[in-house]
This record gives sequence, structure tokens and C-alpha cells, in this order.
Amino acid sequence: MGADERDQALALIDYPRVVVEHLQALLASAGIQLPAIGVQVALLGITLALGGALLYAARAGKVAVLPATVALAALGCAALAVVAAWLLEALFPLSPAVSGRVVLTAPAAPALLAEMRVRLLDQWGRDITIEGGRVDSRNGHFGLAYAKGLGDRPHALRAEAPDCRPATAPLPLARLRAGGEVELRFTCEAPP
Repeated sequence: MGADERDQALALIDYPRVVVEHLQALLASAGIQLPAIGVQVALLGITLALGGALLYAARAGKVAVLPATVALAALGCAALAVVAAWLLEALFPLSPAVSGRVVLTAPAAPALLAEMRVRLLDQWGRDITIEGGRVDSRNGHFGLAYAKGLGDRPHALRAEAPDCRPATAPLPLARLRAGGEVELRFTCEAPP
């Protein structure tokens, strides 16, 4: 199995987590920033409460059976996505470390690597790196660690160097789960 095939299989496994991350982004656009576990618990609570109320109304004859059944199935799918995300997190945990290599894409002094730092960013662009960040001046390698919470993960890498504009690259979930090294391309552009 090649790296692309493995990434596609892992992306399918991570679908419940991706759904929760989209809900997080939707809430964040409304000014509500919750960790993944907060979104998952709220979603599970809402689906169970609505499902119970809908089931009660259907049994009492206040709601037609077919629409109630369709709505209960949709709510059940939402609850199942949350539970599946928790199970997948328990069965296939993400590594609390990220390693990789910085590749300079434009002519730059190799000494630039010695002054460069790499950071892990969460979905809101906050630095969540707790250890590491220095880039090896000989080969561009770096190693990073982050505080792992249930459902939370790094979403991007940011490379910073003096007198250069920071460069940010996404860190796909499938790549993070598959492990291995991440390649970060960096071009030193003058800051605005």
C-alpha cells in the first residue's frame, strides 16, 4: 500500500473527526470557540435531547410517523458520528509529536536554517507547541511536541525566520495520523 492509498484510507477513518472540526469552524465563525470535546459533548447532548423529545411526540401522536422516523435517523447519525470519533481517538490515537524537514525553495543562506523556528498551530492559528521548534542548520530537520487533548490536534505548521515573512502550511489529519516526516517548503520573503 503506497503513501497516497494509506492517506486515503486514513482520511476515510477520520471522517467523524472532520465533521466535528467543521462544526468547530462553524461555531468559531459565530464567535464561539470550543475545544473539540466541548463540541462533541454539546452535539451528543442536543441530539439525545431532541431525539427523546421527538420520540415522545411521535408516541403521543403529535407528530407524523414518517417525518419523525427520518428526523430520528438523522439525529442518530449525528450521535453515532460523535461516538465514532471517540472510539477512533481511543483506537487510533494521534502522535503527540510532529517531525519533519524544512526545505528552502529560493536561494537563501544556509545560515537561515539556524535562525528558523517551526511552530504548530491549532484551528484558530494559536501556537500550541510545547517543545521543540528549532531547525537543524545542517539538514533542516525539526521535531515538535504539543499538548494533546481529546479531539484537539494541530492544523498547521508555521515557519518563522528573522527578516522573513512567516510561512504557514496546512497539516492534514491523514498525514498527522500516518506519521512520518512532514516536508515544509520555505521561501524567505521580506515582511510587508
